[in-house]
Order: sequence, then structure tokens, then C-alpha cells
Amino acid sequence: MISEAFTFAVWRYRAQGGRLYRLALDHGMTPSMLSATLSGARRVSEDDERVIRIGQFLGLTAAECFSRSDEAVAS
Repeated sequence: MISEAFTFAVWRYRAQGGRLYRLALDHGMTPSMLSATLSGARRVSEDDERVIRIGQFLGLTAAECFSRSDEAVAS
């Protein structure tokens, strides 16, 4: 599951003038795939390289891109 930190980093990038379609395409995703991933409509595995590349571009570590499933249940 995508972490709140990842989602926040993507929206901060957008708020600073970044284009989400370009972010997606530059890191191996389609814009609709990124949108579905952020909304939770599409689940990704915790080793999805596209998510990790986007996260690293935005200053996150690979671990910060995902929340553990047991943490999500506890929230």
C-alpha cells in the first residue's frame, strides 16, 4: 500500500508546479496508473520499481514509499 508520505510528496510536487503526467511518464508509469495508485483504486506491491523511482525522485527512501499492511489496519 502507498504511504501517506508518498502521497504527500506527490501532491507537494504538484503544488510546486510539477506536472503529474510528466512525473508518471518519466518514471515508467502512465498518468492514469499514477492517479489510480494515489487514489487507492490500484494496489501496487512493495517492490514496484516505478513507485520507488518516483519516491526517490521526490526525496523519499524506498521504505518511505509504502506503508506496511498491518500499520494500515491499525490506523
